[in-house]
Amino acid sequence: MVETQAGVTLVTNDVVEIAFSGKAVGNVDPRFPAEDLEANRQKLLRTLGVGKYTVQVCQMGSEFIDLSDTATKDIKPTYNTDGMFVNRTDVVLGLNPADCVAITMFDARHPSVIGLIHAGRQGVSGDIHLSALEHLTKAHRVPKEQVGMVFGPS
Repeated sequence: MVETQAGVTLVTNDVVEIAFSGKAVGNVDPRFPAEDLEANRQKLLRTLGVGKYTVQVCQMGSEFIDLSDTATKDIKPTYNTDGMFVNRTDVVLGLNPADCVAITMFDARHPSVIGLIHAGRQGVSGDIHLSALEHLTKAHRVPKEQVGMVFGPS
């Protein structure tokens, strides 16, 4: 199902809810200064009705980061990586893909197991999507037939 509310397009199925925010939400990217950044992030969380912490993937790295076992007090608002994974419900992953594609991978059996991948031309040429699939199947023991994927707009 796809619906739009308060400037956020929600794509939902039986397992996960994936959101694409637009200008109506305001700036939610901590890499860019904004007076109302935190208010915008909280507005997005309220609209989604989930999470306590938003974490931004910053499209600047090669290794995946997995926050599944990271203590809440140690979670930072941004990470320089092209892919992030969690197995927890208190963290909302965010990505500003610009002219690239956001790929969300998740365990169809357990909605808390989710990854967000920045798939640009160089990353896709280097098989980032396949590396992400391998991380999900090995690190989180998700059988390939249970992996769900959503490709965001470019």
